[in-house]
Amino acid sequence: VRAKVNPTTFNTSLGKGWKFSKKAGSLNVNADYARASGDPRNKSRSFDRTSGGITYSNTIGHNWSTTTKFNFSSIVDLRKADPDLAVEGTETGQKQYTLRFSHNGRLSPNRKLSRSLNYSLGFSMSESDSWTSSIVATDGGMPVISSLVNGYYQVPYITESYRAKGGTESRPMNFYSKIGNVFTANTRHVSQRFNMGAEYKWESNKARGYYNEDDFMPLRPNSNGRPRPYFDIPALNQISAYFEDNVKVEISKHMELRLQAGVRFDMLQPGRTEQVSSVSPRFNGSFKVTDWLTFRGGWGMNNKTPGLSHLYPEPKYMDREAAIYLPSDVTKRLVVYNTHITEVERNNSLKNATNSKTEFGFDISLKNGMSFSVVAYQDYMKNGFGNLTEYSTYYSNYYTAEKGIIIDKDGVPSVDWVNPARVDTVYTTSGRIGNTQASLDRGVEFDFNLGHIKAINTSVILSGAYMESQTWTTGPNFSNPSGIPASSVYAQGGSNTPPFKLQYPSGLQRDINRRFSTNLRLVCNIPRMKMVISASNQFIFYQYQHSTNQKSDPIGWIDTDLSWHPITREMLDDPDFRIKGILLSAQRRNPADSKAVTQPPIWLMNLRLTKDVSRNFGFSFFANNALFFMPYQSSSYSGTLTERNSGTFSFGVELYVKI
Repeated sequence: VRAKVNPTTFNTSLGKGWKFSKKAGSLNVNADYARASGDPRNKSRSFDRTSGGITYSNTIGHNWSTTTKFNFSSIVDLRKADPDLAVEGTETGQKQYTLRFSHNGRLSPNRKLSRSLNYSLGFSMSESDSWTSSIVATDGGMPVISSLVNGYYQVPYITESYRAKGGTESRPMNFYSKIGNVFTANTRHVSQRFNMGAEYKWESNKARGYYNEDDFMPLRPNSNGRPRPYFDIPALNQISAYFEDNVKVEISKHMELRLQAGVRFDMLQPGRTEQVSSVSPRFNGSFKVTDWLTFRGGWGMNNKTPGLSHLYPEPKYMDREAAIYLPSDVTKRLVVYNTHITEVERNNSLKNATNSKTEFGFDISLKNGMSFSVVAYQDYMKNGFGNLTEYSTYYSNYYTAEKGIIIDKDGVPSVDWVNPARVDTVYTTSGRIGNTQASLDRGVEFDFNLGHIKAINTSVILSGAYMESQTWTTGPNFSNPSGIPASSVYAQGGSNTPPFKLQYPSGLQRDINRRFSTNLRLVCNIPRMKMVISASNQFIFYQYQHSTNQKSDPIGWIDTDLSWHPITREMLDDPDFRIKGILLSAQRRNPADSKAVTQPPIWLMNLRLTKDVSRNFGFSFFANNALFFMPYQSSSYSGTLTERNSGTFSFGVELYVKI
């Protein structure tokens, strides 16, 4: 029996086990209940979780051991309007019920090519419903656009705030299976251990997903896209296989070499045109030079499969104002929008995002109990997931009261569809995802066990890391030209109707972050009092943020007919060269890098005391940010004071009873 109470949380759990006869196995049951509120003074917000499970384990014969589990969980998360406050209008709720079944087994045939055979099966299903009710402000007037078909449509124009309700309905199901085989091959000084196996995973969701209770009064009006049902997305099928060889070579009594080589194969949606597959090799090794010094290193590739929303993107909706006439008489108002829908094809060219990692380090272990570990690493990913900029164009008419809108003094206005005031050529992207993101992470991590201070029976452990991360885009880099005359028809149509699109080199703009931090842990053991006191002191000495914005010249441009034209050095050197009347020399970029921003050092102390009252009863007291250190500090770039360590202070007690 365990109980945990602090100002915001109450948690209790119960566990019980039975061991039957030797052939009948054992049974364990557990149940848990938790209730939490963000603020104990505000009972309008609550979180309730109930969970439990049954586990049965048994050994059949001498070579087959099994474990079967059945688990359930229930989550209810509510936020209601507080009757003591002015009407704020927002209420939210979430209910989730989950059932899980799993079966794991291990066979020990002890054959030459199969010492141990492991398998597992699992299935889970959930019902998840979340909803939000809120007051939507119209700011004096707002059109509501909900068309699912291409064309021009007269839409409602709402001038008063309204209450809307929407939510998400989800019914995910998951099945997985896995089998693995282990066998060994040993000689006098060399031992090998082989691991191999295969996996299969299936996931599906046949619910309606996001919805509005009333499509004419949506919760998120005119947001990008339209509600898309989950059942519109095919189920996920993924197969994987792996092979690994572990080698241990005893060179001498104090010298040892360990090598590990493996490869993994993954395939997503096998048999479909959008099938994605990858091979991930990896190598690791360690060389023990003496009893106190070991060098280690490794290299490997990790592949991340795209999500189903990447492979099966939803249609892209472009809604443009086509006509608007708003007289004081609301019965004679006219608002027309043009909806253009791009049906995004299934992505057959997307590849797995591949991350290459290299690391090297050493470990030192001394006889006095002190140990030192240092490792340097680098992670490089050149083909992460990002927007794939592919343009298309379409025509959109615009009507005004001077031309196109027919105003009837005694009736409702109408539109003369064949006589627009202007016709805009609109650029739109395909909405597909590509391998257009790159990142580089590198740094040094250390972990020092500084030994044991006998006088106060305290262990001292110091760990920390210096890390740097960079991100940039490798996909096509397009932008609108500058200097478009305000009187031009291109300017009247908005940002999506430029005379052409300019292409610039990719990857010149990078976001760079650096950080150096440490954690000093002190653990004091007082056996006579059956007490352990630990203090964790976290220090952030250095935080750095910087964005590069290098000089660049356009390399080409796309016309409204989607034809691409190169821009030569001769064109750039001509100060009077123009493209469709736009001066090319004004498109050369010579910006300055953003100013680097650093934060002053900051620290945080967490304390924990654990006391065993008896063999069957005890408690723990904890205090996070025990000294309540939340200073107001400013960065090197801005003099604005910001509270650091905000929200880190908390304390509580945990009780446990063992029967």
